[in-house]
Amino acid sequence: MTTIEDSYLPSTLLEISELIGLTAVCSLVKQYGGTEIYVPGREWLKSRDDFSRHELIELLGMDAALKLAYRYGPGRLKIAKADKAARKMRNAVIAYGHYFQHKSYSTLAGEFRLDVRWIIEICRVTPIHKLGF
Repeated sequence: MTTIEDSYLPSTLLEISELIGLTAVCSLVKQYGGTEIYVPGREWLKSRDDFSRHELIELLGMDAALKLAYRYGPGRLKIAKADKAARKMRNAVIAYGHYFQHKSYSTLAGEFRLDVRWIIEICRVTPIHKLGF
């Protein structure tokens, strides 16, 4: 859809996104944002039976989970909520819907469960040339 500027993501999530990709980071934030997760260590990787059932593999896939384990395990990893990035992304989607898909303010307000006045303000302050579409 659009690119998320680096300044919107917390530094820890930027570091993780360089390792496993932005899509995987978005999945982490959606599932665990604002909490800490346990990342298994390298030693634990030897017991594949246990590791194959780990929640990180189910969420991210084997490759990304292994990368996290090698970089951050064993230990706890704080996953930021990334509210600012999520809000900027939402606002870009709203502006895109209005300017490029010609959706009405009322339609967008219903889709995003926001007041029409907020939709108008979001469209007013979101520069369409920076949407990256």
